[in-house]
Parts: sequence; structure tokens; C-alpha cells
Amino acid sequence: MTLQHGVIELNGKKLHVLNHHGHHIEAHKLGDEETMRQVKQISDYVKKLKEAVILCGDFNLSPNSASINQFDEILTNLSSSFSLKQLVRI
Repeated sequence: MTLQHGVIELNGKKLHVLNHHGHHIEAHKLGDEETMRQVKQISDYVKKLKEAVILCGDFNLSPNSASINQFDEILTNLSSSFSLKQLVRI
């Protein structure tokens, strides 16, 4: 699993910015056991952080996949909250 973690100090407070490039599955964007494992690792890591967190990256998953939905317990999924459209390559 790859996870980059940067910390920005703003007005005496810490902001954790995390970036992940997820496991790619050629056939679909629904995830598999490996994506579930990676998301669990990231979730466990995020839970240990006490300050604000922004998690971003290319997860190679649909916003409504079971893997991405694991984050709903600890983070707000802005892609889903604001009904962002997926880009489709032509």
C-alpha cells in the first residue's frame, strides 16, 4: 500500500493531508479483497490522527464501491456528498 502523509500548520493547528494511489483492477471499479485491505489500513491510520484530515488520491474505485464506503464511518466523502460526476475516457 502507498500512502503519502504531509502536515500543514495553520494558525497553530495541524492539518493532515494524505494521498493514496490505489490498487488497479482492469475489469471494473468495484474493488476486491486487496482494495478492502488497503482501505482498512488507511482507515486504521486515519483513526489515530487527532487533528483535521484531508484524504485524496486515485483510489481506482467507484465512489459507491464497498471499499470506498468503509471511509464513511470516519470521513465525509465529498464526491458523494456533492454528487460529483466520474470522468469517462473516450
